[in-house]
Amino acid sequence: MHRIANALKMGVILSCAMVVYAAAAGIGAAVADESVVTYHNAANRSGLYVAPTLTWTKAPSVRLDSGFHAGVDGWVYAQPLYWAPPTGAARLIVATEKNFVYALNADTGAQIWARSLGAPVPLSALPCGNINPMGVTGTPVIDPVAGIVYLEAFVQTASGSRHIVFGLSLATGAVAAGWPVDIGKGLAALRRGFDEAPQGQRSALALINGKLYVPYAGHFGDCGVYNGTVVGLNTAKPAVFGAWSTKTRGAGSWGQSGVAWDGASLYVTTGNAFGASTVWGGSEAVVRLPLTLVDPTANDADFFTPKNWHALDAGDIDLGGTSAIPVNTPVAPRVLALGKDGNAYLLNRDNLDGVGHEIVATKVSTGEIISAMATYPVTDAAMVAFSTSGKGAACPRGESGNLVMLKVTPSAVATVWCAAYVGTGAPIVTTTDGKSNPIIWVAGAKGIFGFRGIDGKLLVPVAGGGTPLGEAMLFANGRFYMASDGVIYAFAY
Repeated sequence: MHRIANALKMGVILSCAMVVYAAAAGIGAAVADESVVTYHNAANRSGLYVAPTLTWTKAPSVRLDSGFHAGVDGWVYAQPLYWAPPTGAARLIVATEKNFVYALNADTGAQIWARSLGAPVPLSALPCGNINPMGVTGTPVIDPVAGIVYLEAFVQTASGSRHIVFGLSLATGAVAAGWPVDIGKGLAALRRGFDEAPQGQRSALALINGKLYVPYAGHFGDCGVYNGTVVGLNTAKPAVFGAWSTKTRGAGSWGQSGVAWDGASLYVTTGNAFGASTVWGGSEAVVRLPLTLVDPTANDADFFTPKNWHALDAGDIDLGGTSAIPVNTPVAPRVLALGKDGNAYLLNRDNLDGVGHEIVATKVSTGEIISAMATYPVTDAAMVAFSTSGKGAACPRGESGNLVMLKVTPSAVATVWCAAYVGTGAPIVTTTDGKSNPIIWVAGAKGIFGFRGIDGKLLVPVAGGGTPLGEAMLFANGRFYMASDGVIYAFAY
């Protein structure tokens, strides 16, 4: 799954989130002035939120906000979060690969507090990789009730590299009581192995019912002994309570969305494994997990993998480059997975049905798909947008482009439109009321683009800053926020 890390290095995977904690398990969008506490809008990773005044007519007024100035130390691959406290200034929470965490004034960019989590891990200390140094990569998550942000940092210590989960006060940046938790030591206490150096934490963290879920994969180059793993931690009394892992080496959880939650179950998507085994061991799969993380894969209803999973393994053509997400279609709940093979796999959420039993598999891209999706509802379907390194494979009306809109019904996936822009970032969607005036937003080379959701018409290209924008994209406080190497940009309207 090494191409994921390469995409991260190029800064082309984009993300956005907006949700209130009380609705973290919901499918609906949150309103734009609420706190942004998790990756891509909600625990289901929909990327949908409400901006009541951001209509198709208003979109062309989006401009770079010259009154916002913010600098941080290091690359930002993790999506910033937005916290609006009951009193005082709203703030962006930003974490970097140098293990610095910042609270920035959301109006001006001025620093409110900063915290170092320890020395990041240099590339020279790892068996492979291409992020140098490596600190915080996966998107953190906020508990606004407790006033804590949780994040995973890769820390270089006297005893080597360690994966450590922190809880920090949103008000001051101080380490919260009982934190940090050392993941390796926590798993060892449960008599589970965990080789620190080859294990990489790239996917977004999730917070569900007071439990924290941290997914793991490997590094660029797929070196060493690692497994696709989801570690669970209690937050009330900070400690590791359990973990789920693939049975075969590799099969990492690479997708930037991390695990998705539909209100009842977690869904984790895995990549390629290693070795010539013909016995499936958790790779190239969408796995439905309980909150206890007890392994469910003996039951066909709780996992899906394509019939050609072994060939996908051999060719590093991961299903898990993009995290699968729950989608709501009329009558029937579904899960949609996108693969590096360019296929969309539509799955029955109530019965994933084991090996090769998708509802439909259809070619939607000529190239790899390794970025997150965004979805919003219409009367008879769920609309799903994604970016690809190639082009849409079934674009109508002779269109050609790397931004693709799908219409997902209970039994079919069809391409509605394709549009072109420079970049392969993950889209987000704004609407004025949950479904009206849908606009697909995506960050490209030094700017952002907005496309009308119904037909892909370009509404606005906006020039950005002086460096290529990274993966971190966020809408809150009447602004789009994006991060790159040491700089946070804001776009207002």
